[in-house]
Amino acid sequence: MPETSTLQIPQDVLQPIINAHVSAAIATALGSQSRLIEEAVRASLEAKVDDRGQPSSWSNAQTFLKWLVNDSIRQAAVAAVREHLTKDVENIKAAVAKELKNQRSTLTRSLIEGIAKSAMDSGRFQIQVTVDGAKQ
Repeated sequence: MPETSTLQIPQDVLQPIINAHVSAAIATALGSQSRLIEEAVRASLEAKVDDRGQPSSWSNAQTFLKWLVNDSIRQAAVAAVREHLTKDVENIKAAVAKELKNQRSTLTRSLIEGIAKSAMDSGRFQIQVTVDGAKQ
């Protein structure tokens, strides 16, 4: 019976060699990694997307790069406006309060004029007012 010899190679020595050969074989089969990366980036940036940046097959869809630039500009504009407005919050509150007061008086005046006209135009007059969903 022939004798068999065994050679034991530690896993930590063998694994890097196998990994290197597998990586080399994949790189050779697929071509240059830089070319693959360039093609993937180009395809991603030129992909057609809708107005939310989601893939789209519509003929008038924009490229992802164009959408991304526009979206970034919109976000920067929103941030700039918010930052500017937060510096003047008290004046904005005062202006809103003033406008609401003016609208309330205009609304009240219109309501009174409508009631008066209706009362004069008809012999029968009825008013129903609803405040916060409750009839008064």
